[in-house]
Amino acid sequence: FAATINGSPDAQGKRLILLDYLAVAPTLRGRGTGSAALQLLSARYAADGVFVEIESPFEPGDDQPQRLRRRAFYERCGYAPSRTMASVFGVPMELLCLRCTLDFDAYHDFYCTRYSQWAGEHIRPLPYPQETKQP
Repeated sequence: FAATINGSPDAQGKRLILLDYLAVAPTLRGRGTGSAALQLLSARYAADGVFVEIESPFEPGDDQPQRLRRRAFYERCGYAPSRTMASVFGVPMELLCLRCTLDFDAYHDFYCTRYSQWAGEHIRPLPYPQETKQP
């Protein structure tokens, strides 16, 4: 598996960890590899809040079933919807959180602080849909 992780403190001094990308080789999928990786990540950063950005499961499209499965996977692993949506460089994303709460302002600040003001300029708030649109 592969993961990209970035950390930055939030307003209360608690470190926020962004799991920017998680991938599991196709031959290892469905065997608990991803769940095990998230358990290790959770243990390693037990004192911190962890969040992920996932492509919006609310948008219709051919890959919506995959996006819904991805969301369900993170929820099974303990991540909860933050009810925060953002356009990240033009891609609608939902934020899921483990041991933290995150609103758009804190998320935007994370990008501006951890990456750059330029990156923050490409993050826009989106309204949170009421319910998932099924294909």
